[in-house]
Amino acid sequence: MINYIEIANLGRVAQDAIHEHRLRGGQVPVTRLGQPTGAHLTVARPDAPVTLPEAMKLAARLLAAFDDVRPDDMTDIFYIHAHNELTLALRDLLNALGAR
Repeated sequence: MINYIEIANLGRVAQDAIHEHRLRGGQVPVTRLGQPTGAHLTVARPDAPVTLPEAMKLAARLLAAFDDVRPDDMTDIFYIHAHNELTLALRDLLNALGAR
């Protein structure tokens, strides 16, 4: 079974830590109420840098996918997921432009 963590549900410090691990790779120990659980969030390999044309293509593809969403399907989960996807796409664009 795969468990997913919605980045939008995490605090800013946790979001920044996950972003750093996405850049470098590594493991993050998982705790519950401050106590170690023995589990780790593992990023097997760092994200490869995205070129500007690739970042533009991915952002355009993401926006086009939103065009096909019916209003009835725009649930809370949709907006959380869309926020995460837009954040990643914008971060890739900024990185490709050398602005971050």
